[in-house]
Amino acid sequence: MKKRTEKTVDDDPLAEDLTGYLSTLKWRKTHFILEPNDTTVTIRVPKNLVTVAKRVAKKRGIKYHRMMRDAIVDCVVKVA
Repeated sequence: MKKRTEKTVDDDPLAEDLTGYLSTLKWRKTHFILEPNDTTVTIRVPKNLVTVAKRVAKKRGIKYHRMMRDAIVDCVVKVA
């Protein structure tokens, strides 16, 4: 029969600082929609802006409409 040994702090992997194991590279922004998007707004923007917005949104893994809406919200929140 094996003799049981007591666990010490050294045996507990959660006792040490694990911040070195965290990587923010794959973290994604989470959206919480508290109100429905029930109003449509139509604006004219340069085609080049939409092309760049699509490219950036694709890198972030979101739809470009969502990214443009978030940019408008961020701008309004900063000003307000």
